[in-house]
Order: sequence, then structure tokens, then C-alpha cells
Amino acid sequence: MSHYFIGTMSGTSADAVDVCLVEFAGDFGFFASHSEALSSAYKQTYEEIVLAGYKSWHDPTKLEELNQELTTVTIQAIEQLLQKEGLKPADIRSVGFSGHTIYHDAEQSIQLGCPQTLANALQINVISDFRNFDMRAGGLGAPLVPAFHQYLYDEYSDSGLIINIGGIANATFLNQGCIELATDIGPGNCLIDWVASKFFNCPFDANGSLAAQGSLNIPLIENLQKSLEKLTYPRADDKSLYYKLLDRHMTTINNYDLLRTVTELTAIAIKNFVHECHRPNTIIVHGGGTNNEFLMLLIEEKLGQNLLVDHKVPSQYVESAAFAYLAFLVRGKIFTFK
Repeated sequence: MSHYFIGTMSGTSADAVDVCLVEFAGDFGFFASHSEALSSAYKQTYEEIVLAGYKSWHDPTKLEELNQELTTVTIQAIEQLLQKEGLKPADIRSVGFSGHTIYHDAEQSIQLGCPQTLANALQINVISDFRNFDMRAGGLGAPLVPAFHQYLYDEYSDSGLIINIGGIANATFLNQGCIELATDIGPGNCLIDWVASKFFNCPFDANGSLAAQGSLNIPLIENLQKSLEKLTYPRADDKSLYYKLLDRHMTTINNYDLLRTVTELTAIAIKNFVHECHRPNTIIVHGGGTNNEFLMLLIEEKLGQNLLVDHKVPSQYVESAAFAYLAFLVRGKIFTFK
């Protein structure tokens, strides 16, 4: 039986599908990756739905267009990955298909994309619907990365904090060989990316160089921080919450100051959780946010200690690798190809 798995991820930036080829037989192996762009129309519609609220959206035609595009682009990304590596569908045990979260609360998680169509097109079994699977087992449906954290960083299981700075920042506190606390902790890159895209025509703030040119807006950061502090751990955040908090301020503050302030918010959210875990000596960070040098500087200044930036998995593919691991564990619904 094949030992390769493919994981997929479509994040809050809504600009691409990231896929990777990994294995879990013995030591973890990361072999290859590929990204395939989503259209600007996809990104625009996705953000409109998130801002309006999925339950307030009444255009099923546009929703179906998003479903079809995400599924088609994911198929293309996996086919390109297989072609680059000279592999056949039979060489892959299964695909961990994340879908793309369009709505999430304590009772239901709704993902874009059709896993059955994906399985049929690729002739590979697909494991998907991970969030609802987790909720049926008594979890919150997010974050789903902690099981992968525990597997990947077992050498720190006695006491270690792993923070994944994705669109939403999430964290896993390992203590005495167990996951003591796993939770979403606040905005990671999503607000930074949103402001960069809307006002600077950039998909993200490379190295944090734009935010570094701004000044912290004190009334806004105090307002945002108070809203964040009302949330408790553990929790599963819906990014629409962050967007709604910020939306009414988008046109009243200097663009650079706005970007500087949302970058500060991410650093504050991470600092707050580190203090919640009584500031363990080992703090490992990974995910796309580690590429933002200004953000990393802010976090280290707030904590007064250095962070261990880990590269066991390339930052862009941490979450796709995590979904491959969930497929390996079969912690989702199985879609068998026909």
C-alpha cells in the first residue's frame, strides 16, 4: 500500500490552493509542494460573503461558482504535483482536502469545494469534512492543527508551546506529554492581508515593511484589544468576527497606521496566550506569519524572549501538511472515488 499522502489548504487570503506531498511512515517526510492561483473574482466574492455573513448571503449562483472553482483548481494543483513528481494516482493513499471555510460556529462548519468530485476526477480517495467530524466527536471544529503539532514536536511534549501564525493564529500547549490547551487565539495574517490587499494592492505585507512605516492608532488598538479580551480559551474563531470589528474603521484611519495597528493586534493576541500558558521556555512558531519580520519583532519585544522559528515544514504549507496528517489518521469523512 502507498505511504504517500497529499494535503490541501485554502486559507483566509483566498488567493491560492496549496498542496503538498508527505509521508508519515517512520519519520515525517515532506517531499514536494505546489500552489495554484484562485481567480481575483473568487477572492472578491469570498470576502463579500464573509463580510456580509454566510447566513445573510442570498446568491446561490455565486456560491456554486466558488464551489466549482475551488474544486477545479484543487484538481489542477494535485495533478500538477503528481506530474512534477512522476507519480500516479495509485501512488497516493489519500488526499486530505481542507475545503475552504465560508462559515463556522459552535454547531456547524460549512466548507466550499466538493470532495466527491475531487475523488472521482483524481481517482484517489479523499478524506474531508474534518471540522464537522471533529465537532461530532466533541471538539470545536477548530483549530485542527494541534494533533499535527503533537506529532511533529513530540520532543517538546513535556513543556512546549507551538504557535501557528496562519490566517487565524492558533496554538497548542504541550505539557507532560499531553495537549493541555489547543485553541484559536486571534487574528494571525488575515487582517494584515486584508488591509494590504484593499489599500496597497498587495496580497500581503512583505516583511512587514508597510506596517513599519505607520504609527500605532491608540484608540483603535484599545478598542480591538477590548473586543479580543472578551473571548475565552479554548475557542474556534470565525474570521468574519475580525473583519466586522475592523470594517467600520477602514476609511477613517491613515492606511499605514491601519496596517501598523492590525499587525500590533496579532502580536498582542499571541502575547496574551503565551501569558495564559505561564510563559513556557520553549515557544515554537511557524506558518506564513513567520515571514513578516516586523510582526516577529513586535512579538519578541512584547514577550522579552526569543522565538524558535521552525522549518520542518515550509511555512506556506504547514496547514496543508496538517490536513494530510488528519487524512492519515482518518479524522474526517471518506469519499471513495467512483
